[in-house]
Amino acid sequence: MRDVRIRALLITAALTVVGGLLIATQTDEYDTSIPNVLPPGSVSPVALDRKQPDQPDETETVQANKSPTSGSQKKIKSAADIEKEKIQQAMAAHAQERINAEIKQQFQQGVNLLQERKFNEAITALHRVLQLAPTMPEANANMGYALLGLKRYAAARDFFVASIQLNKNQINAYYGLAMAHDGLQDLPAAINAMRVYQHLVPADDVYRKRADAILKEWEAQPSAGPGVDSR
Repeated sequence: MRDVRIRALLITAALTVVGGLLIATQTDEYDTSIPNVLPPGSVSPVALDRKQPDQPDETETVQANKSPTSGSQKKIKSAADIEKEKIQQAMAAHAQERINAEIKQQFQQGVNLLQERKFNEAITALHRVLQLAPTMPEANANMGYALLGLKRYAAARDFFVASIQLNKNQINAYYGLAMAHDGLQDLPAAINAMRVYQHLVPADDVYRKRADAILKEWEAQPSAGPGVDSR
């Protein structure tokens, strides 16, 4: 009986040693502090620190289903819209540059034709300017002088008035307006316009002496009747 007890103790000790060796030789592939299989509804402690890339949580899945367009796609679309706007702005600026260049060229051509007393050709050039820049006071005044050269006094008057309405300091428009009124035989209106010109023009202006002489002559005459050209 004593031998049996001793044998049993020896077997137990041997099993204990072998079991310890088996435990010691196990790999660290799994963290034994975290169960490999979690009960439903529980959260792994690892998930509190980092999300597993191949296992998105339920919230992300629902949001992905509700929003098929990702944030990166929205940014790309927004960038595309901005780029489109930049292209449109650049095209508009280029078109405006071309228009400005044509206005300058046609305006200068009109001035040259006026100096050459080619009034019909000047009207053509200035008409194009006014198509592109209808509120340009200088173009309206020059159109008035071209019409004045053709003795179309009423039309010239209207362009001089338009020029003054656009810029009350468009000095040469007052001189032209005075001459148009004179052509229409409306001396009171001609005198008033020339007086305004006389008031605004510098004393050393080349046309000042001529304006003074014309005004003196007009003031010595009686008022005339209505104009002869109503075009």
